[in-house]
Amino acid sequence: MATSIAVSVIVPTYNRATLLLTALRSIAAQSFQDLELIVVDDGSTDRTRELVSDLGNPKIRYFYQENRGAAAARNLGIERSRGEFVAFLDSDDCWLEAKLERQVDLLQTQRSPGCVTGYFLYTLRGRRMAVVPSAEATSLRGILWKNTLQPCTTFACRRSVFRQVGGFDETLRRGQDTDWLIRYRRTYEIGIVPKILAVFNQHLTRSGETMERSSLYFLEKHGAALLAQGSLFFRRKTAHVYQELAYQFSREDNMRKAHQYTRMSLTSYPILAPGIWLLLIDSLLGTRLKQTLDSIRYPGVLK
Repeated sequence: MATSIAVSVIVPTYNRATLLLTALRSIAAQSFQDLELIVVDDGSTDRTRELVSDLGNPKIRYFYQENRGAAAARNLGIERSRGEFVAFLDSDDCWLEAKLERQVDLLQTQRSPGCVTGYFLYTLRGRRMAVVPSAEATSLRGILWKNTLQPCTTFACRRSVFRQVGGFDETLRRGQDTDWLIRYRRTYEIGIVPKILAVFNQHLTRSGETMERSSLYFLEKHGAALLAQGSLFFRRKTAHVYQELAYQFSREDNMRKAHQYTRMSLTSYPILAPGIWLLLIDSLLGTRLKQTLDSIRYPGVLK
């Protein structure tokens, strides 16, 4: 007879052997240990397999797949999971020791939320700040506007919700967590543990082409939901998506694409941050005003 497991912890990873070790140690240090740890290796070519094997942790179940992206890795982990609850941890992040204990307690005592999150530490460019999710941030409107919850590191949820909501959209190489949250939030509530539970590490390494494919697909897929929030909301959201694409292509010195999305952004909603107007000047005149300003604001980080 199989032993029941309370939580299946799913860690997707790709060529992050050193960072992965920190993530796995934070799971091993949890005060709550009624768990299985599912590591899904998304086609790594480094020492990920050997590292996991060398740990000799009987709670770890290791699965390898050809590189298909984080969404596919998480879906495989869900498929192989056996716990009543599921929690995700990205392989470059880590948990504080009471994370699972506090979230499982909330899930067991409050039956309404299918998922719970908590406060977390957000790190970017060497800076760290505490993020305290508000009720608005967990609402459907809040998630549609900007997902600040980082669910693939901060959430724990009932495994049963995936039967209704479905898994992660494997078409999306970016933003698959936001897409899942939008679908989830149409049916279920989100509970909040009022304690710092995790450390989320933001990285700036991105691909403009990947951002473009995912962002345009996202707007097409959720256009009706965005428009349901009002015409102004829809135009502002669309403008911000195009703005982020313009910034990314500018960082890659693809000024043709930067100009294209700058114009699309300003056409959708012209009242935006001054940076987009600087980028319009740059794309027309061949200057680098936006990049110069960014290099002053973030020395040693952006080119």
